[in-house]
Order: sequence, then C-alpha cells, then structure tokens
Amino acid sequence: MSAAELDLPRRDLIWAAFATRYAFRPSVVRFPGISEPAASVTWDLTALESRPELDRAGRITMIRSVPEGQGLYVLDWQHPCFWLDPARTPPRDWPLGVYPDGDYYIHITQDLSAGLFGHPWEKTLCAFGDAVLPHVAGLDKLMPRVRYGGQPLDA
Repeated sequence: MSAAELDLPRRDLIWAAFATRYAFRPSVVRFPGISEPAASVTWDLTALESRPELDRAGRITMIRSVPEGQGLYVLDWQHPCFWLDPARTPPRDWPLGVYPDGDYYIHITQDLSAGLFGHPWEKTLCAFGDAVLPHVAGLDKLMPRVRYGGQPLDA
C-alpha cells in the first residue's frame, strides 16, 4: 500500500484544522511555529548527524503511535500532502521524511491529536500528543531536547 495524495479541498481542510488546534504561525523569525502542547518534546535538529536515521526513527515513532486501522496525514507546507496507513506502507513509499527540508513537515494522526512537527527555520522537531510521547526513545538518541511542554529546558 502506498500513500494517497490529498485533493486540494481536503488538504486545505486538514491544514486549517491543524492551524486552529495548534495556533500554527508560519514565520522565518518567530519561534516556535505552533503552541506546543503540555504533552510535547522538542529537539534541536542542528545537532543531528544523520537525516536517514532521523527519518527512520520518525517513521518508527509514528508506526508505533497510530492504532491499527487508523491513518496518518503527512503534510508539507504549500505542497502536495498525503494520507497513509503507517503499518501497511513500506518506508520507501512514505512521501516525506521527518526532517523539515525547506518547509514545515508534519506527520499527524487522523484525529490531529498527536504527531511530529518539523520547523525548517528554527531547526527543531516537536513530538506532541499522548499517543506519540511513549515512542520517542529513538528520537532522543539522535539529538538533544530543547523544550518540554513548550518550555525551554535551560530555564
């Protein structure tokens, strides 16, 4: 099974719902790009040594976070977006990795309650939602945490 591209009305609906729920504010200078929920962890991507390892860890995180029979939205800011079943879609068929390569990348559950938010200008990755947080060990091994629940760790 491969990812299915969302049609424009569906894509706009999902982005609008995400923007409302997480107060998404696209900007190259104001960070973070969302209101990070209390149940969230954010990492510094500048310390990352391997994008393929990040993509692999991100896919594993989402596969473990999405209940069987449910799907995942894979969103690329102002580009085609997709719907896939993470348990049945081989890694080679995932349309985007986790590293935000020039645009915001979001991997989010169908109910929009949990996912990964990659910020291309802040160079961060935020995992949010109770379904995702128990599965972030692989991400923790790759880069340091900078925020928990939207709060800086050094504060």
